[in-house]
Amino acid sequence: MERLYTRPFALCALANFAQAVSFSLFLHFPGFLKELGAGESEVGVLVALPALAAVALGPCFGRLMDRHGRRPVIVAGNLLNVGVVGLYMMFQALSPALYIVRVLHGVAETMLYSGLFTYAADTMPPSRTAQGLALFGVSAMPRSPGVAIGRSF
Repeated sequence: MERLYTRPFALCALANFAQAVSFSLFLHFPGFLKELGAGESEVGVLVALPALAAVALGPCFGRLMDRHGRRPVIVAGNLLNVGVVGLYMMFQALSPALYIVRVLHGVAETMLYSGLFTYAADTMPPSRTAQGLALFGVSAMPRSPGVAIGRSF
């Protein structure tokens, strides 16, 4: 049986875990938006914008990776993600710029998701693709520190 757990696979899974933790830290983002004065519908729109950007632009990143490789998309996605997450700190009130930042956050997350999953698939043996992608997907499921198996604290 061909080896699944290689150094590139493990590093990619670690990067995927870090990216997932970064995104899951926005758990209290709707509360932050309410503190800025957003109503229920505006919170819904702002929370949905990254997903809408992902649906609209996801196929573009697949073609981009086919032309230029996985690494440029992953590096650009990471740089954009770090920059965009830093931009949230400048908001003290609702503004149109927040909508732009949310769309850019969705673009960064889509680049990372597409790039990391594609790179992971490239690193695993074809005979173990289903198992490899299942295990790789688990790396994007960070647990809450207060949740144990089967019960909450």
